[in-house]
Amino acid sequence: MVGKNIAFSEQHPTTPFEGMIGNRDGVKLYNSDFSIYDGTSLSSFVGQDGAGKTVVAFGNDINTSDWGGADFLFKWDPEADGGSGRYKLRLNTDVDLSIDTEVTEEDVMDAIDHFLIDTNISRKITKLVQGQLADPIIEIGPGTGSLTNELLKDNYRIKAVEIDEELVNLLSERFGDVPNIEVIHDDAMNYDYNQLSGPWWIMVGNLPYNIGTRLLVKLITEVPQIHRYVVMLQDEVAERMVAMPNTKQYGSLSILTSLFTNTKIQFNVSKNCFEPKPKILSTVVTIQRETLVDEALRLKAFEISKVAFQQKRKKIKSALSEYINEDMAEKLSLNLDLRPQELTPEDYLAIAESIQ
Repeated sequence: MVGKNIAFSEQHPTTPFEGMIGNRDGVKLYNSDFSIYDGTSLSSFVGQDGAGKTVVAFGNDINTSDWGGADFLFKWDPEADGGSGRYKLRLNTDVDLSIDTEVTEEDVMDAIDHFLIDTNISRKITKLVQGQLADPIIEIGPGTGSLTNELLKDNYRIKAVEIDEELVNLLSERFGDVPNIEVIHDDAMNYDYNQLSGPWWIMVGNLPYNIGTRLLVKLITEVPQIHRYVVMLQDEVAERMVAMPNTKQYGSLSILTSLFTNTKIQFNVSKNCFEPKPKILSTVVTIQRETLVDEALRLKAFEISKVAFQQKRKKIKSALSEYINEDMAEKLSLNLDLRPQELTPEDYLAIAESIQ
């Protein structure tokens, strides 16, 4: 996919060119992996002087950081850049990627929160929590409180983390007289989960599309006190979480969930259950995450799989050359001609154990 143009502007554009790209494989990318081609010159994806070419990853300027395997928005101003042709976003890296590109205003809107408004779906989600009376729940992205209200009916103790100040005010007013809920104004990616005291927490939420995958990876690997999740995600992410080796959806996310959790797809949710209606299908999944005695080893296996899937079309003797050689492969009964998607989670775990 090297050198492939993956997004286009109109010819001689007069308005900023923007859109959203979904990084389905969750590969870590850097600004240098992309460039803008205006028909006459090839320049840095983020201009060295920042003149009009600003990459935006859901509101965060990432001129000096990586994209961490997440979906991202992109935007730049062709007039400020001084180009005269049709702008193209080009992939420079030799990493093999599966990138979906949509560059319409409607697709950019898919980065916006979609609020669950169907009480029946909220009730179905609540039944999947399967907690005990007064169990602690952390709810991510409560929005207007549809799901929150159903959880409170079952007497759960709730910390509701919401990034939008107006929604925080709405929730505080709606549930102001309810003693067992705390509405927290914070970004779920930055919230200090060490504040979750006690042995077991349950996470519930209609996760924002733009952070769902990153947030789950963060919590599964860093917050063991959350032992159960009942979350709604894009159907594509849900399929990746339960994918089997040698399938299109299989990747490092599949390996993570297999090594750390028992993940099950429960049911799909119609677009009509949200306001505004999303353009993609949502799926509710349950994730059971128990304490593991070899968590550090499993985390290493996940890190190795991420390296492998950055070059998933290469054989592992090349993609994992820094981790495995012929002697190790023979001891592990691994064929070095296999590709990353042909290795099981147990294979990655065995590689991690061998390099300890």
